[in-house]
Amino acid sequence: DVVVTRKPFYNPEIHTEFEAVFKDSLTKNYILIQKEALKRKKISENKASFPWNANEFSEIINFNPNNDQDDEGYIFSVKGKMEIDSVYNNISVVYAGFNKEGEQVFYSGFPLRWYFGARNLTFNFEINQPVRFSEKEIESLKIYLWNPENRSFQLSEGMLEVFELR
Repeated sequence: DVVVTRKPFYNPEIHTEFEAVFKDSLTKNYILIQKEALKRKKISENKASFPWNANEFSEIINFNPNNDQDDEGYIFSVKGKMEIDSVYNNISVVYAGFNKEGEQVFYSGFPLRWYFGARNLTFNFEINQPVRFSEKEIESLKIYLWNPENRSFQLSEGMLEVFELR
């Protein structure tokens, strides 16, 4: 597992499970590699494809851990082949966590065009997001595609894999 961070967030005396393998002299960012990889157990695998549409929101999954699993960490992996109608179309994979009251307490979005297809109408992608439900009192996690401009897109060969971290 790899992390990009900077001081004061990274302190080698505290974060002993990581090794700094690179430091950028301009930005002062560090690239860290976890010394011992986390053990993963696949607990779910679902196909997730959407035909051509212009929906603003397309839900991939609404995940609720079992009560005995809510302190576990997870990695949610979304991958597939995205086709868009314009290089200006900006579709994001969004991970949104909600507490018992239904308030959003966690948000992480990945604009696919900027990561994988700034000049491509068709591209493959894979996004991996770790989530620990106990950290922010997350009760459920929604993963969805956000298409704010309501432009046409298609997701094929889509797959969602959920891994429990041990």
